Amino acid sequence: MLVKNNIYPCHQIIDENQEFSDYLSTVIKQKWELSEAKLDYHVVSIFGSQSTGKSTLLNTLFETSFDVMDAAQGRSQTTRGIWMSCAKQAPIILMDIEGSDGAERGEDQDFERKAALFALTTSEVVIFNLYENQVNLYAGGNMSMLKTVIQVNLELFQNQKGAPQQKTLILIAIRDYSGQTPIEKLQKNLQDSFDTIWKELTKTTTTTITTTIHDFFDFMFIGLPHGIFFTEQFAKEADNLRQRFINQTNSDYVFQPEYHKQIPIDAYHKYVSDIWTQICMNKSLDLPTQQELLSGFRCDEISNDVLKRFEKRIDFLKTCTLEKDDIINDLGYRMRTFRDLAINEYQTKASCYLPEIYKEKEKNLLLKLNVRLRVFFDTQLKNLHIRAVKMFDYELKATVFNKSSSSYKYKEYDNTEKIIASRRETVEKYFLTYAQEIVLPDTNWSYQYEYSELKITLDMLSKNALLYDSERFNNSCIKKEEDLKKARHELLRAGFTGIAAVATFYGNAFVAVPAAYLAGRFSDQTP
Repeated sequence: MLVKNNIYPCHQIIDENQEFSDYLSTVIKQKWELSEAKLDYHVVSIFGSQSTGKSTLLNTLFETSFDVMDAAQGRSQTTRGIWMSCAKQAPIILMDIEGSDGAERGEDQDFERKAALFALTTSEVVIFNLYENQVNLYAGGNMSMLKTVIQVNLELFQNQKGAPQQKTLILIAIRDYSGQTPIEKLQKNLQDSFDTIWKELTKTTTTTITTTIHDFFDFMFIGLPHGIFFTEQFAKEADNLRQRFINQTNSDYVFQPEYHKQIPIDAYHKYVSDIWTQICMNKSLDLPTQQELLSGFRCDEISNDVLKRFEKRIDFLKTCTLEKDDIINDLGYRMRTFRDLAINEYQTKASCYLPEIYKEKEKNLLLKLNVRLRVFFDTQLKNLHIRAVKMFDYELKATVFNKSSSSYKYKEYDNTEKIIASRRETVEKYFLTYAQEIVLPDTNWSYQYEYSELKITLDMLSKNALLYDSERFNNSCIKKEEDLKKARHELLRAGFTGIAAVATFYGNAFVAVPAAYLAGRFSDQTP
């Protein structure tokens, strides 16, 4: 939500008591509207002596609303602690740091050094604000503070354990520049001062001993005329400087890839608050380790959030498969869709963190998703087994066990083994079609055990059907033999003259033959 005149509000992230704000994350999302920025944002901080126009410069360049000094009230401290705001023209977070050398803090330089170190370790670009007449001054030009800050910052790189070096751009804004001394001359003087600071630093590793300050910092210099006495010139130079921050085609564009801290915006609050905590506890900062911890923490948070939404999506599957023992026709498609959606959500939010950690957490998430889906796979297989057995049993009853029914469409002489084999092939194909459809890629799932169990059950049913058919055939043969005996006795009783009538009466149970043959066939048998 923007305030009037479309200027983003300021927020104090560290107060004068060195307490870090609990609301920075909320401000980033709701006030500065950066929740979707991911890595597409930049951080610029400014520090220097008190009352050198730091806040005024930020307001001029980025249309922010930092408090500025009222000269009529005397030269006093305006910015207390560290304040942040967002640029109007681009996703740039601005950090306005309490000025050094203030009478309010006197000899206590503890906060000044902590704040400067905080800016140096969390910003891509640090604007070092100083007057032209301070260029050759050691104390007045804050060179002593810079030396302390760079010394501590050097310890960060010494602790990186082979990690790629992160550089920071230090932009020297020479205020109230008169033009009498060429900017190149002032630049050389300042660069010599930085080189001197570097030589005086304590270096404890081979890497830092053999490197120069330029391996860790880039420098850019600009002169800005007096803002009151030379208003038009100041406005022109300020506009030129603004283009270096917002125009990517500018030859002096400041936001180069090697300066970015690679901290996604949704983790920025935690990252900078942890950095501040370590600074206040005088711990040696290890930025790569800090990024690893942050990446692991955020990737776990994102993964857990994705899992919660995933659980809600698959709730209805539990009702269908677990509670109703039903078969879901497109279960495999639904499981793949829900799983892919969860993985895509994770990738979208977590891919901006350290690749090795992001990938490892993605593997863990995939395993968790598969575990949750496996229950549907197993249940569907069980239900398929039951359904296939019922189908086969029904087919057997409708064919083999029901041959005598008037509705049976097969002939008496149909081959029972072929009927059973045909019905079994249909049932097994049904099971395999559905079983294969629910096997997800990137799993070791298999339906072979359930398929083997199904075949054992079908074998048993098939054998029972064949046995039943065989017994029925035997019974049929016995009955026919009994019918023939009965017919013979009837013929003998009725005499040979009643052959035709008896044959007609028994139908297919008896085939009439010539009387002469019957007389010869049965003459020796007792009625």
